[in-house]
Amino acid sequence: MKLPHLLAIPALLALLGAGCAVSPVPSPVKETVPPSTTTTSSVVETAHPEVAFDKPFSLAPGETVSVGGELFVTLKTINDSRCKKGTVCIWAGELGATLEVAVQNGGESEEVILGETTAPKKTVFLREISLVKAGEQTVELSVASVPIVEEQIES
Repeated sequence: MKLPHLLAIPALLALLGAGCAVSPVPSPVKETVPPSTTTTSSVVETAHPEVAFDKPFSLAPGETVSVGGELFVTLKTINDSRCKKGTVCIWAGELGATLEVAVQNGGESEEVILGETTAPKKTVFLREISLVKAGEQTVELSVASVPIVEEQIES
């Protein structure tokens, strides 16, 4: 067997392989986004019942209302950290609510967590949102009509 023929075999295999080469498919890249409380609203572009500022309104989980045509408030979950009967707890716990508050339907939004004792009111998008009453199936909320200016928030 001649040596030049042996050298030709790898070259021939390389040529054949080049014609059958498949370009690699890029794998999906998972981008890590730092957590933030301000996001784009998941509230879908639909008509929602409108309620007035300064008037208490009730929401069940998954329900959304438009407050004065300016804010959209969605009740994501009712939080129940109350001490269960028959157990010994450090504190009694509370009922609360996790809300998504958006400045427009489908616009910028913030998650707001309210509790009967720990955080009965919070300011979001310059409006004070209050937890009036919480139950196991619904919560009652109120949104102030007068915008809170930044100086009032800091004090």
